Amino acid sequence: MPLVGLNEVLELPRRAKDKEKRKGELTVVIAASLDSRIGFIVDRIVGEGEVFIKSLGKHLGKVKNVSGAIIMPNGEVVIVLDVADLIAHSVLSPSAMAEKKGAPETKRKEKES
Repeated sequence: MPLVGLNEVLELPRRAKDKEKRKGELTVVIAASLDSRIGFIVDRIVGEGEVFIKSLGKHLGKVKNVSGAIIMPNGEVVIVLDVADLIAHSVLSPSAMAEKKGAPETKRKEKES
């Protein structure tokens, strides 16, 4: 399974402390859409829950890699990423293609429910 940094797909710069973290364990979110699977390297996982996603409206239309937004209980607006778009853009990225060609085996640590 290819691994790619979510910051790379979103075209965001990697923070200096992230470079240090990559020397140890990685936090990876595995995403799937149809028959494609990819691992996104993320800074951290804050939590999970059921949410109601609001569209961005006619004025913004479709924004690359974004499916909508949610309003948190504290009033904060949070952008919701579009998994299918992220996978499509990740597969096209050079780093994902390099991972597909021959990534070394790594130890997996899975979260238990």
